[in-house]
Amino acid sequence: MAVTDPNYWFLGPDKLSLTPHYTSGNAVEALIDGAAYFTHLAGQLDRMEAGDEVHLSGWRVTASERLRPDLPGSPTLAATLGRLSARGVRVRALLWRFPFPPAGWILSRFRDNVVFARQVRRNGGEAVLDGRLRRDVPSSHHQKAVVLRSGEQVQAYVGGIDLCRGRWDTPVHAERPKELQGDFESWHDVQCVVTGQAATQVWDNFTQRWNDRTLPGRFDAPPSPIRTPRPEGQRCGQQHVQVLRTLASGVYPFAPQGDQSLRQAYERAIEQAEHYIYIEDQLIWPSSLTERLCDAAARGVKVMLVMTRVYELPGVAAFHNTLRHQVLEQIRSAAPHNVHLFHLRQRSRRRGIYLHSKLLVVDNCFAIVGSMNVSRRSCATDSELALAVVDGQTISGRMGANGGRLRLCPEFAAGAME
Repeated sequence: MAVTDPNYWFLGPDKLSLTPHYTSGNAVEALIDGAAYFTHLAGQLDRMEAGDEVHLSGWRVTASERLRPDLPGSPTLAATLGRLSARGVRVRALLWRFPFPPAGWILSRFRDNVVFARQVRRNGGEAVLDGRLRRDVPSSHHQKAVVLRSGEQVQAYVGGIDLCRGRWDTPVHAERPKELQGDFESWHDVQCVVTGQAATQVWDNFTQRWNDRTLPGRFDAPPSPIRTPRPEGQRCGQQHVQVLRTLASGVYPFAPQGDQSLRQAYERAIEQAEHYIYIEDQLIWPSSLTERLCDAAARGVKVMLVMTRVYELPGVAAFHNTLRHQVLEQIRSAAPHNVHLFHLRQRSRRRGIYLHSKLLVVDNCFAIVGSMNVSRRSCATDSELALAVVDGQTISGRMGANGGRLRLCPEFAAGAME
């Protein structure tokens, strides 16, 4: 019998720096692949009016990216936000500031953020290249979120998709034009959109980071604080949601001990699993999750790992493939018959699909979608953001030989019901 109580899955209030520790009455929708996300976001931006607010945080953002590249003449992201600023919408952007002079493949990411920040400012918005991170270990701002506010109504997008070149793709993953490909021909990813009090907590996360008075860079002043009253958020759905983060300790005045709730939520979910664990992840590198996945497989839980077959990015491919091989062999050694590895291919041309999503589904009852990779950095020092979801709708179902009444996250469940 699968457990349907959100308190069984969610962390307790002592583990989180956001309050309350979870909210109910939210509406959550999964947006599978970049085309669904970009189109949904474009439609919501079109509705924004004077006095509304757009908050955007990203690892990489491309000013020239089009949210609707399939429509001839559609505006770029920078132009879209510029029109909103001219309309009286307050636009704010938090972008990762690279801590060193970049070279090679990372140079384009650095340039993208700088160019985007300049265009946002030129068009009347505010943008911060944010370097407020640990200096003693490799770190990045890896949160990928957009928050839209209209009065007391607030909506948030959280997941693995940056608003940058190469992320727009459809579930068919057919051949894309060169200008949409980025580093890979095909790109699979997941974002979700949430409305309700959980979206307000995503607002809180952005506001806390923005209002931090620490200098974002050596020569930069902190931005003007956000003084808009906190939106209440309205009950509008049936999902229980816990907003999870990774924040390094000793960096943020609003969370001096940091926030490790995202890693802890993964650990708890893996430990609570009874039937299966389904993970889509770009990396799957050594982390605290490795031993827990081994233990789960050993106790009879099916562990399904979906990833890119071969990581081919120049300069880091060998490093990545070695680390991933080590982790996969360790997990498989625990109980080979319970560990299943998958990769994605285009059905028509049998070309590989690059998998960038960061998704966990357990027992058809619990899901996490966000920006955290299965790696030590994402679990400890990079800033990360995710939503844990338990659906409030209960339907009859059967999992293997065990029947029961299950709470489903149907958009995330990947066909695991039998």
